[in-house]
Formats: sequence, C-alpha cells, structure tokens
Amino acid sequence: MESLEMLSDGVSVDEIGTAEVINIWYDYVDGEERLSFFREAVFTEQELASINEMMEVMEANCESVPCTWTQRDLAFCEAWSNIVFAANKALLVFEKRGRFDEDRECT
Repeated sequence: MESLEMLSDGVSVDEIGTAEVINIWYDYVDGEERLSFFREAVFTEQELASINEMMEVMEANCESVPCTWTQRDLAFCEAWSNIVFAANKALLVFEKRGRFDEDRECT
C-alpha cells in the first residue's frame, strides 16, 4: 500500500522525485518472480487483479515519465496521469481490508 500511496499522493514526488517513487514500486513488484509472491492465500482475488493491473500500467507508462522533483512538471504528462489514476484505483481495493498488522504478521 505504501508504494501505491507514494504514486498517488503528489507529495512524494516533491520530496524524492519521480525516479525514486517509481523505483520504490519496483522494489516491491518487479517481474514475474515478484508477482508470483502475491498469491491468493495472502491477497484477495481483487487485490491480485489490482496488483497485476497496476504492473501493466507501470510497464506501459513509466519510461515516458520525466525525471523531476516537482508535481508542476507533471501537470501535462499523460503517462504520469495514467500511473496516478491506476494507483488511486488500486488503493481503493486495498483500503477495503486496510493495512496488515505488521507486528502480528512478523511474529
């Protein structure tokens, strides 16, 4: 959820830049091996579908996003708009369940 929030919030770009925001997504989800980590025992069918859809949007658009540190530079960037829209859509799916209790998950 954190990487989706960073892609959609507008604040993260101003703090760490588009390249780093995009890289954080790929730290969590990168290629088929990483996608296979996300399976139904942990994630719902809807969450899995949103992860896969988000990955498709990232693959189709991230190379066209300029490397910048300001939201203003992205105002007319269709590729960035596509990513933000998809991230917001995916967040709606994940917010239904909410965050994992990381303390409980690690013990």
